[in-house]
Amino acid sequence: MGGFVRFLALLLLALLVRLFFVNWLRPRTARRQSVQRQKTPRTGTMLRDPHCGTYVASELAIPAKTGGQTLHFCSQQCRDLYLESLQ
Repeated sequence: MGGFVRFLALLLLALLVRLFFVNWLRPRTARRQSVQRQKTPRTGTMLRDPHCGTYVASELAIPAKTGGQTLHFCSQQCRDLYLESLQ
């Protein structure tokens, strides 16, 4: 019986240690990452994706030249779908 109680105590201790790491360390890391993302200012202009209509910062936009003009897209998928629709 003493071995079973010891096993339950170790199991409870392991669960508490796991909860500590999940609830204390992970949110702190997530907070740190979100703060780092906020520190990167976007200073360019916002451009409208001609395929889906989403606005994207000029430094993040994916350019494609078509018909003598440069269009900007929010993703490679939108760019590819738009270029396929032209053909």
